[in-house]
Amino acid sequence: MHYYLKHHFDPSFDRLKLTPQDQGDGSVDHRSLNYVQNVISGQLLAEWENVEDDDVSQYAPRFLFSEKKFPIGYNCRIDPTNTDRLLAAADGYVFYLNGTINVKKLLNVRGNVDYHTGNIDFVSDIIVHKNIMSGFEIQGNDVRVYGNVNGAKVRARGSLLVDGGIKGAHQADLQAKGSIRAGFCENAVLRAGKDIILDGVSYHSELYAPRLISIKGRLQGGRVYSRGTVFVEERVGCGMGGTTAIILGFDPALLREGRLLKARIREYVAALELLPEGDADDGSQQGERGVIQGKLAVCKKRQWKVWEAVENTYNPNSRLVVPGVIRPGVEISIGPAHLRIDDAMFNTCFYLKDTHIECVSPALGT
Repeated sequence: MHYYLKHHFDPSFDRLKLTPQDQGDGSVDHRSLNYVQNVISGQLLAEWENVEDDDVSQYAPRFLFSEKKFPIGYNCRIDPTNTDRLLAAADGYVFYLNGTINVKKLLNVRGNVDYHTGNIDFVSDIIVHKNIMSGFEIQGNDVRVYGNVNGAKVRARGSLLVDGGIKGAHQADLQAKGSIRAGFCENAVLRAGKDIILDGVSYHSELYAPRLISIKGRLQGGRVYSRGTVFVEERVGCGMGGTTAIILGFDPALLREGRLLKARIREYVAALELLPEGDADDGSQQGERGVIQGKLAVCKKRQWKVWEAVENTYNPNSRLVVPGVIRPGVEISIGPAHLRIDDAMFNTCFYLKDTHIECVSPALGT
């Protein structure tokens, strides 16, 4: 009697020999290379099958054994309810190492995320040792990038740390359920479930964080949303180079959804205006108009609910703290109050008092 080890993953997988995924229509996706074989804790990795002596030639010799002894490596366990089954003992990626089956919880991408890796969707933590190139996407729990993030999409179910900076080119979209920290940010959208901390400049970007946005350099252009505190150490504003707006007091994620819905409603209204009235007998025309009107009604209903939810998140204690300089042209909103800076101000804290925005100096003395 022989025993065959049946795998529920590809035991011959080689990360250095990836091929683009077939799309089923004759084309291939060069960004879809299946860089890792994801598994979750408790998932079946391999199991034994009995093989009669007469049938041995039908099986790969590499996985034929004379006894049932699993090649167990790290983070694997035998199923206590069925000792012929090998299970993953952690979330991670499965692979063979020195003849043993292993599950590793941390994914190290030793180079760039580019056409050599494709997009990466991993069930646990990721470290990218170089850069994430434009046009690519990665997703993981805690994500760390030693280099830069270019015009890429990054999703972290935990925190996101970029040791270099973000060179967004108006394409980067970074989101974390926890906090985001980076060296600098240019022409990008950052959305955090907790805080955003930038060690340098924020240049013409959109930042969303409910608790704290801290910029140790300059906030130059763009829009910043928080229902907590925004701290900018050096300078706010960019003179004639564009608008810098700080919107405080409401949940930033809901504000963003409200803005997107507003833009979508405008698109539907414009599409309806472009459609000719047509005859009542023109079924196709009436059908297209009806579809757009239906989508418009759904968006308006959702928009009403979002703005109602926004009001319920109001925090009157939000503030902007600027120990450095705030330039003319900066727009500040805290709840229902609005203030435009007409003359340069120094070392100032802005907060809401009654229905208007007060200014006090020194900024860190309040």
